[in-house]
Parts: sequence; structure tokens; C-alpha cells
Amino acid sequence: MRRGDVPGRSLRGPALRGGDPAPAKAKGTGTVCFKTFGAGKLLGDTEGYSRPLQARPRGKISSGGTDEATPLLPRLGVEECLRYTLTLDPDVALLGLSFPNEQDAAFAAAEAFQPLSTDEQADVRRRAEEAIVGKGRCWWNPPPSPA
Repeated sequence: MRRGDVPGRSLRGPALRGGDPAPAKAKGTGTVCFKTFGAGKLLGDTEGYSRPLQARPRGKISSGGTDEATPLLPRLGVEECLRYTLTLDPDVALLGLSFPNEQDAAFAAAEAFQPLSTDEQADVRRRAEEAIVGKGRCWWNPPPSPA
């Protein structure tokens, strides 16, 4: 598993497509998925970790850990982000749950987990790429290497 192999892994760049943990597992190496929610950027209108967008869409207010505010920008749900991560079958998944409502949704998704098909994975990746637009830079990713 390579860095960023989660729904937002495309946030790291096309070089990480694939996400096949088999080579690591064949060598007895554990795999870790992190940034399952892209620091929250995949779930709502935030630059990450509940920080408001610098250029906020008109009328947007912070959710403050509630489900009441409706994001104005594209987003994914907790369940589909977690399903994507668990479909990769990591040894460890670091979720970074910030609020009780996120924890409840993640635990429910884990209990009901069914792996995504290849087509469903591709759809989640495509929508993750759309969901990150306008939400600031992904500071956890180094800049892409020049070609």
C-alpha cells in the first residue's frame, strides 16, 4: 500500500493508482491507509480538520460536528470513504474521527462493510477528485515530481 491509497489518494497524483497491497503482504509487510477522509475535505466544505475555507462559498457556516449544515461543494459520505479504504484490506486504517457523529457513521459503516466493486472504486476516486477542488492544498502530500 502506498501513501495516500484512500478515496482521496488521487489528491496525491496519478502515480498512486493501483493500490494493490499484495506485494507488501507477500513480503510480510503491514499496510496502512490514512487520510481516509482527506483531513475532512472529502466530507464537507473545509480546508481540513474543520478549518473553514478561506474563500468560503456564500452562506456557508461551519458544521461544528453536527449534520445540520449542508455543504455547498461536492463531497463524499463517511460510509463510502470507509468502504473504499476497507476494500483495500489494510492492516491498519487511520480514520481521524473528529466528532461523535463521524464516529457513529464510521462504526456503522464498518459493521455493514461490503467491498466495493472495481467500478465503484473508480467512481469514488473520480468523485474524490471533484470533492477536493476549491478546498485548499493537500499539505500532507509532497509536490508531484517533475516528469
